[in-house]
Amino acid sequence: MLDRQDTGAQERFDEGEQALRLAVESSGEDASALVELAHFLDVVRDSPEEAEPLFAEAAQRASKLLEEAWAGWIGVLSQQEKFDAALELSSRAQRVFPDSELIAEATALVRQSAAREE
Repeated sequence: MLDRQDTGAQERFDEGEQALRLAVESSGEDASALVELAHFLDVVRDSPEEAEPLFAEAAQRASKLLEEAWAGWIGVLSQQEKFDAALELSSRAQRVFPDSELIAEATALVRQSAAREE
């Protein structure tokens, strides 16, 4: 915890926080930038209340990105006729995102492509 009488350190922490907030803003609220700011607020500022919504937003954004990445990965594995790997990844993705239309569509395409190859 920061000693309130150390104004030099306080100023450096204020500058650090300002830089992190600028990084969040300039990144379009990228998940990794949100996580860094949330950690700063939690650990340095001892403000879990302020950090919580940032962690939640970062998790939501990262989850959507992971879903899109896995759907794309499944698709390119299928295009390369790596059907076993695509179906294995699809199974894992469906456990994490059971209601995902993106994953369901990618899985259906893999199964169709694999069936044509048999």
